[in-house]
Amino acid sequence: MFTRLVPLAILGAMTLLGGCDASLTAEQGAADQDGDGVPDAMDAFPHNPRESADTDGDGVGDEDDNCVDLANPDQANRDRDWLGDACDGDRDGDGVPNAEDAFPDDLSEWADTDGDGVGDNADPFPNDPANVPDTDGDGVHDDSDAFPTDPSETVDTDGDGVGDNSDAFPSDPSETVDTDGDGVGDNADALPTDPNETVDTDGDGVGDNGDNCRVIANFNQANLDNDALGDLCDDDVDGDGVLTGADCNDRDAAVHPGAVEIWYDDVDQDCSGGSDYDQDGDGEEVTSHSGSDCDDVNARVNTSASEVCDGVDNNCTGGVDDGVSVGSASACGAASCGAVLIARPGANDGAYWLAPDNMGSFQAYCDMTHGGWTLLLAADGSSTFFGNSSVQWTTSGEYGVLPTGNFAAADYRSPAYDRFTTQAVRLCFADHSACHTFQHNKGLPLMSFFTLGESYVEYSADSYGYGNVGSIASWNTYAAEVGVAPNNGVCRWLGINDTLSGSSIGALGDNNGGCSTRTGSVRYHDDIALGLGLQSCQDANGCSKGGSGHTAGRIAGVAGYSGDLGPWFVFGR
Repeated sequence: MFTRLVPLAILGAMTLLGGCDASLTAEQGAADQDGDGVPDAMDAFPHNPRESADTDGDGVGDEDDNCVDLANPDQANRDRDWLGDACDGDRDGDGVPNAEDAFPDDLSEWADTDGDGVGDNADPFPNDPANVPDTDGDGVHDDSDAFPTDPSETVDTDGDGVGDNSDAFPSDPSETVDTDGDGVGDNADALPTDPNETVDTDGDGVGDNGDNCRVIANFNQANLDNDALGDLCDDDVDGDGVLTGADCNDRDAAVHPGAVEIWYDDVDQDCSGGSDYDQDGDGEEVTSHSGSDCDDVNARVNTSASEVCDGVDNNCTGGVDDGVSVGSASACGAASCGAVLIARPGANDGAYWLAPDNMGSFQAYCDMTHGGWTLLLAADGSSTFFGNSSVQWTTSGEYGVLPTGNFAAADYRSPAYDRFTTQAVRLCFADHSACHTFQHNKGLPLMSFFTLGESYVEYSADSYGYGNVGSIASWNTYAAEVGVAPNNGVCRWLGINDTLSGSSIGALGDNNGGCSTRTGSVRYHDDIALGLGLQSCQDANGCSKGGSGHTAGRIAGVAGYSGDLGPWFVFGR
């Protein structure tokens, strides 16, 4: 006979339900559909071999019921442990008993310090029962947070819509950003990306600190002279020291009043305003640049000028002194009477303009008949003006009236006397036909013989201090040419400036003391004198006084003549 045992769990259940005796066993052959050993009549779950009892009657077998003694048909188990919520002393499994847990069903919360219904863990303000939210979680209630959705901002002091943390100027509602970090907000900063600039007074895009023209817009900062001022506000753009208003080209430092003009380069360097091709300013441009002025450095030479006798083509016709006679005017002075005669063959005797040096022109009498001789002086024979040892022989400058053909006895000294260089001197008696020529070849003005103590000796025969020079033929020729014959004497002298006897021009002779081989009380010629300004011992002082005070034409030792001869004329060539 087989006896089926009842599981202890079922027996326990039977005991709880019916108080059945645990020793009871299922009768042989009782129905047990699920084969779990518990008769169907005693099996709370006859079709579930795993279950047979439901102690709490919640429809969940004890084997699967997470809360056997308390009905919990939903088997809720928040903390997913082995006890259901209905019988779990810590149903959210947070380690805090349900009785002590302010949120027994919330694993993340267990305390609510301020009693606002929000657990301390989730409550941003666990001690504030007001329970105002902090949407952005930045620790500031939304109602106190100027930016409730921005965790990085809470305050906007200046109310400009930008939080203080992001606002470079939290107290200035007009500024929020300082891109270049220069302490000036971008809205007020004319150059917000340049830390060295904040102001642009003229609005040209260049900050005042670096702007070379702060009050006038100059975008390109042009500065021709590289000084501190840009061209637009520089009153001397080219830096040449002349202000713009006075400078005809203030963009070229080489051009300004006072600059050195460079002619013919088409640039008015000195700002004179005239043509750059009219250097002499005569109104005509130079021929080399299609003008008509043949000499652009001489304002007196141009096509409108009158031709004058100066060796220059004054009127630019291509001819020099064309149509003008040499020596005919002050501007056409000739170098000598001979030069006039060469330029004007057949010219007559008379007054002509001479310019023998660079001291200007003067009029002189020219003897053209005898080959172009220039009158140097005329002497009245009875006058002491050109007497021997007279100061007039060493005095320059014109004296008297220029003879113009009337060879009268009158004293005259020409400017040519000291300015005209001679190679020959011609002494004439009475007029300019009885003359003797002294060819000295010294290249001196006549006055220089007397100022320099220079002598010319054409003939000397045992003359004291001169010895023997030349031949007696010169003495004879002199007498024949002037038309008066002196005595021969023992010793003779013929020439210009006998410095020993203080005589000027002519023939001298002596019979004793003036001879080298004779002796006497007077050691110079005093017995023969025929010429101009000679010593003759015929004055009131006598020879012992040197013969001073002689008249110009006083003679001695001339057969058939006595006293004064004259007039005398001296020419040079």
